[in-house]
Amino acid sequence: ELRKFFDDQFTYDESGRLTELMPLPIEYVVGLDYPVDPDTLTMLEDNNLGDALRQYARATPNPKFSAMAKALARVAGNTRVVFADVGDRVAGAFDPNTNIIVFNQNVPLTGHTLLHETLHAATSATIENQPGAASVRAIDNIYKEVRDIMPSYYGSSSLLEFVAEAFSNPKFQQQLAQLQVKGKYENAYEQFKRALARM
Repeated sequence: ELRKFFDDQFTYDESGRLTELMPLPIEYVVGLDYPVDPDTLTMLEDNNLGDALRQYARATPNPKFSAMAKALARVAGNTRVVFADVGDRVAGAFDPNTNIIVFNQNVPLTGHTLLHETLHAATSATIENQPGAASVRAIDNIYKEVRDIMPSYYGSSSLLEFVAEAFSNPKFQQQLAQLQVKGKYENAYEQFKRALARM
């Protein structure tokens, strides 16, 4: 039943934005060969997102992912986590209407997927409800500058996915770091990090 729900919800409206869920397609996941550690996984299965992020921060050998997980642990709030059979197209998804992250039980959970979906939980309400906020406008300007240059990246599909991928996907970050935004001396990735820190 949940699998059919995901297949039905994996749609976009006329402006290209996801209509309900924000799924991360498996084909865009980085590091499928490097799943999260068993303790992090157990905490997530127990619906304990904050502690799972703190554990992942300690366990990951990637210092950038560690710092990201620590930051997200501080804002995890009451976001719920569930594991479910959601088919073979999606690694994870965030539903902003219910504040639930769903991870696909049939796919190894990676740090990329964990951080990606948790960032959706941390930022989607601000992006959707406060589009005029200075930090949201700054990120939107960066997104508009680079989206046509990077059409093959999942982060180019919408502003929400741009934010999640720029935060969690090292390959996407490397590409952003090579791009200059008109009138700015910093590369697109440095500008994004500064704007996100203000959100």
